[in-house]
Amino acid sequence: MADPRPELLFVRGPQAGHRAVVMKDGAVVGRGSAADIRLAEQHASRQHARLLHTVEGWIVENVGSSFTCVNGKKYKSGKQILLDTGDVIGIGLQTEALFVAPGDDPDGALAAWKAQHADAPDAAPDTESPIAPDTPAPDEPPTTTVPDADAPAAPAAAPSKMRKYALFAGLYLVGMVVLVAVLLSLRGGGGSGPSSDLPKVLAPADIADALRAPLRRAPNAQEAAARLETARALAARTLRDSDLHNAVKNFKLHLAYLGAIRFEDPAHDLEYDTKLTEMIRTVTQLYQEGWIREKDGKWEEAHALWEKLLALVSPDAEWDSKEYEALHRNIWKHAGYTRSHMAAKRRGM
Repeated sequence: MADPRPELLFVRGPQAGHRAVVMKDGAVVGRGSAADIRLAEQHASRQHARLLHTVEGWIVENVGSSFTCVNGKKYKSGKQILLDTGDVIGIGLQTEALFVAPGDDPDGALAAWKAQHADAPDAAPDTESPIAPDTPAPDEPPTTTVPDADAPAAPAAAPSKMRKYALFAGLYLVGMVVLVAVLLSLRGGGGSGPSSDLPKVLAPADIADALRAPLRRAPNAQEAAARLETARALAARTLRDSDLHNAVKNFKLHLAYLGAIRFEDPAHDLEYDTKLTEMIRTVTQLYQEGWIREKDGKWEEAHALWEKLLALVSPDAEWDSKEYEALHRNIWKHAGYTRSHMAAKRRGM
């Protein structure tokens, strides 16, 4: 008799309601055709995460450039998290999958999740669609459904006390790091200068979220085609900051006018991925450099970096996602903060 295998029950996102059986001890989860468990989520990496069987149990490791979430907490590339039945793995902007350890009851785990998320608008139905590594998932998730069983399901296994203590300890350490960073920045900022309200400092994952967030438009096939043509023309040449901004924006608008989450042509998908990754990397690098110089009180250098960022993350009526607008507003506040300290320095304060 074959050994029991873990399962992923998709509870949110494009594949909500489907199941994936993890058939390999090192299964890759992602959007690419080579992934063992294929995702329909446009904002997932081609190889986003890996499920590994270790002596301690099953772990998930983030292997993509974007973050992976476990129970709402974000983890960067290379981070490994031990999993237990009932843990929720989040990938991209929409996809969430419930992990069920080998031998545990998938129906019970799903019933427990539904009981905790009774008000969720897209809580997954109890459908089944196992995905084995040798049989890649199709581009569109299957639609076969299996109705809920009448019998009451057993509750999912609860996380151990040690894991809860580790979570609390992790949150405490994160809080301490943030506190120290704020104190250092205040010291570097010259104390009671003309603008002592320190703007919020965004994490790389927050920046990536803001730039990945999709746009929404009413369906318009003609406009979609025009936007794709513009985006590809911009992507084909060496880009200035404004060109990179417009290329990514027009790729997003093409998808928005089609009401799609992925491109019909894989070549266009790759072009978009390349330019979006380039923009995320550039913005994140400039942001971190600006923050370091701001923290050290190097106001002129910091201000020049924030102004450069404002040219890349410029106000744009078409790029109207609330996440993008919040990112622009945060950069604008940092630019104003450093500008006020520059003026104070010139006055001899």
